[in-house]
Amino acid sequence: MPNSIEDERLIKGCLKNDRASQFALYKKYAGQLMLVAARYANHQEDAEDILQEAFIKAYDKLDSYQSDSPIFHWLKKIVVNTALNKIRANYHMYPLVDDHQDKDQPSGMTNAIEHFYFEDLVKMIQSLPEGCRLVFNLYTIEGYTHVEIAKKLKISTGTSKSQLNRAKALLREMIRESERDSYEAYRQK
Repeated sequence: MPNSIEDERLIKGCLKNDRASQFALYKKYAGQLMLVAARYANHQEDAEDILQEAFIKAYDKLDSYQSDSPIFHWLKKIVVNTALNKIRANYHMYPLVDDHQDKDQPSGMTNAIEHFYFEDLVKMIQSLPEGCRLVFNLYTIEGYTHVEIAKKLKISTGTSKSQLNRAKALLREMIRESERDSYEAYRQK
């Protein structure tokens, strides 16, 4: 899918360091890209920092953009890589090693998720331990394979799989707990 005529105009303006074009490009995609950043961040402020840093990088590297893919996809990759770099800088605080192996988990998470608001799901994902959240986002949302995740995060494929299983189990438990809380609130009315 090629860029729209508007995107092409904005890209050309950004390449000329036109502030109005930069602001227009930011305004057009910041909302969608903030959702991407929020999946990797612990807090809203962290997501905002990731987004801001990603746009600065994008403006700086725009001359390397190849227009064979939409600008949004290029910007999204920059946001994900910026988030991963920020997290990588704090590895000493958030190790990705996981001893928890949970292989016998049912996979009926999709139906339970349909009952939640998107914001609630983002908050649940944000509350996952760092390693689980990273692997969950990269695998489930970004579509990376375990081999690609292992290379990107410098972990083993087994650790990637383990982190994903643990993330799913934790999310399942959070959803069950939320459902119990909702049911109890309903019963008390």
